[in-house]
Amino acid sequence: IQHGFVKNGVAYQHGICLFVSPRTSVKELHALTTHEYHHISRQSYYSDPPTLLDSVIMEGLAEHAVESLFGEHAVSSWTKRYSLKEINDYWHTHFLEHITVRGLHNHQPFLFGDAKQLPAHIGYCTGYRIVEAFLMKNPSLTTQQLLQIPSEEIAIGADFTLL
Repeated sequence: IQHGFVKNGVAYQHGICLFVSPRTSVKELHALTTHEYHHISRQSYYSDPPTLLDSVIMEGLAEHAVESLFGEHAVSSWTKRYSLKEINDYWHTHFLEHITVRGLHNHQPFLFGDAKQLPAHIGYCTGYRIVEAFLMKNPSLTTQQLLQIPSEEIAIGADFTLL
């Protein structure tokens, strides 16, 4: 809390843990709950443990679910932190060779960034931008329909290479 912490969450197969400060607004709480609940809903559509690609897409889908329910003002600041060009550069130089790596513990540096090569929340923003590009080509898809689409299909449909 002393370092600006306002909210965070973790989704498990049968529950959600929310970490909130007294400064967390009701609107932020709605967005956070939606984001984490979306993770639980998505988990049944990929093999466990997830690949890095699954984790990145899952974050992007969850934040698009927040946006579809509550509007653009409700999404996290990390969604637009990096340009599509920056995302593509990191995708090709850091993510692409690791997208099949399984296990959430292996995904942390890619999602949150690390002190050496990857900026803060780069994986989260990457997921959001991939889903955004996919939705530009498929604007009629609902959140429910998006839940069921394999991560690979979303990435390819967004013109993010997997090779």
